[in-house]
Amino acid sequence: MKIGAMEHSFRLPFEATCSKAAKLGISGLQISVNRGQFHVDDMTPEKIAKLKNTLSNYGMEITAFCGDMGGHGYMVREDNEEWKIAKSKRMVDLAEQLGVHVITTHIGVIPDDETNPRFQVLLDALTDIGEYAADHGVTFAIETGPERAPTLKKFLDMIPRGVGVNLDPANFVMVLGQDPVEAVKMLGKYIVHTHAKDGKNLRKIEDGTEVYGSPDPHKMHKTNFLRPIFREVPLGKGSVPWDAYIQALRDIGYDGYLTIEREVGLNPAKDIAKAVDFLFKYVPPLVYSVVGCGGIANGLHFPAIKRLRNVRIKYTCDIIIERAEKARDRYGIPGYTKAVLDYHEILADPEVDVVVVCTHTHLHAIIAREALLAGKNALSEKPVSMNYAEAYALAQAAHETGKISNIGVVCRFNSGVQKVKEVIESGAIGNVYHVFNTFRSFRRVPGIGGEFTTKSHSGGGVLNDLGIHNIDQILYILGNPKAQTASCCTYLEIAKDCDKYHSNKIVWKAAPNAEGQKPVCDVEEYATGLIRLDGCSINFSGAWAQNINHDEWFIDFLGDKGAIRLTYCGGFELFTDDGKAFHATRPHIKWENMGVAEHRVFRNSVLTGNHTRAYIDELLNTTLILDGLYRSAEQGAEVKLDEQVILGDELKA
Repeated sequence: MKIGAMEHSFRLPFEATCSKAAKLGISGLQISVNRGQFHVDDMTPEKIAKLKNTLSNYGMEITAFCGDMGGHGYMVREDNEEWKIAKSKRMVDLAEQLGVHVITTHIGVIPDDETNPRFQVLLDALTDIGEYAADHGVTFAIETGPERAPTLKKFLDMIPRGVGVNLDPANFVMVLGQDPVEAVKMLGKYIVHTHAKDGKNLRKIEDGTEVYGSPDPHKMHKTNFLRPIFREVPLGKGSVPWDAYIQALRDIGYDGYLTIEREVGLNPAKDIAKAVDFLFKYVPPLVYSVVGCGGIANGLHFPAIKRLRNVRIKYTCDIIIERAEKARDRYGIPGYTKAVLDYHEILADPEVDVVVVCTHTHLHAIIAREALLAGKNALSEKPVSMNYAEAYALAQAAHETGKISNIGVVCRFNSGVQKVKEVIESGAIGNVYHVFNTFRSFRRVPGIGGEFTTKSHSGGGVLNDLGIHNIDQILYILGNPKAQTASCCTYLEIAKDCDKYHSNKIVWKAAPNAEGQKPVCDVEEYATGLIRLDGCSINFSGAWAQNINHDEWFIDFLGDKGAIRLTYCGGFELFTDDGKAFHATRPHIKWENMGVAEHRVFRNSVLTGNHTRAYIDELLNTTLILDGLYRSAEQGAEVKLDEQVILGDELKA
């Protein structure tokens, strides 16, 4: 089961709601489509696209639509025929567009006596809506509470298809004293969504209309504040028997959302956080393992994973067992986390959900692909692979298994990068026709002499290490335009002799070589090139080592109405022309740790199955370009970036 929440319970703008929910460990949001910013009749194609993009940015999904009509639900035939059924069908249409499979609503109060005229009015309306919903892959789910479970089941049994149950256990106990465990057993086959809420009944009533209203003008519902019927309380503080209730859901095979509808108190986020903590008792944690316990694992991945909620690390793996043990002791769980030498031990463990690959490049795609085929989800460091063919094979494995394969392009989660993308998409600098970028340093070759500077293990030098970040950021910001050609020159001059290379700015030292093995640096320290894309071009210069004692790392986006200079992992300067004067501004950015953001999105993607900005398919274009740049450098000529040419018969197969 997964944990969700009603988006309006946060009382925040939607972007802030997604951010807060992701931090709490929530992977899905139920949104209202009969009120507020997502009202079904206000959802333009632009609003739909923005909603999809925001959800994807946080790895979130919509658990269900809330389609409450208000008033008396569907108990008045004239209202149903005049507008309610038609509006309900528009909600179904919107759900289909957004891939949402459940719409929840209170339909009114179903009479126990099926000869009551209101029973037939409700039955006619829900049958009509249910048929339409079923034809569009949606279930219209009746929220529980107004009537007891036997009455609701009798009603549902009379509807051919398309109608189910959104089970709210608190409504049952607060209004009519219905045992929610008994209700689950009775309504099991109809349950498609649940609300996580708790409460207490304060006085016994026999008719749900006293709470949910009656269409009879002589029985209009009015809240009696002096004699309340129920009180909502935090989860675990009311009359819902949670242990038995959750077990009942498991017994019927329910594996959907426990959606926090709302909590009591003046601080919604704090109350929802407490509710999430309560529900974690019933939702098994995701089990992670990390292969490769070197610099990037300790500097980024382990700290980020430790900040995720309801996640635990079972294995740390490295070819140097001392490194695996050190990571285990620092980030693992005493008596649970195990340090191992062979990653195959991890792949054989059915408890493991996620494998994070932080090895040298030559093993990235190999281990990630094996993990997918073993039924695990994988987050593997950049670059994706040694070449495009390996990346393509990894993507195929992700498609075949349905598992999530994300790549560690952490800059896609940088707050500055995201803001630049929004500014460019807004049209503020017009059409972007060219991008220049540089990533040059003074004598900062990392791990010189070791596997990092050995081509058979790293696949390349500064271009594979640093250039990929710039190139990938550019592609992401511009919407991943198709690559056409690549031209590149690479150089190894300053660091070609490891014994003579020296620097006052050591990035990090290589691991000791095996006895008698000579230190190696056979990858490029400098690269420059040109990439032609559909609609624009990119040129770059990059250096691990140059004899100019200045570091430069920025990206210039040149548009026909303005321009942007983005600094690496920093802010940006926006240049615009209003027709009278030229302006330079530094837009405000709300910063978030990009490593933590990367892992939060990946975690939610594993839970929801949704593909996000770091999914392997999104990186194939980047890998195709890197492959082409290295081929161009080897051939001394510009090359076409054609997947068909590179893969040949392999692609056809």
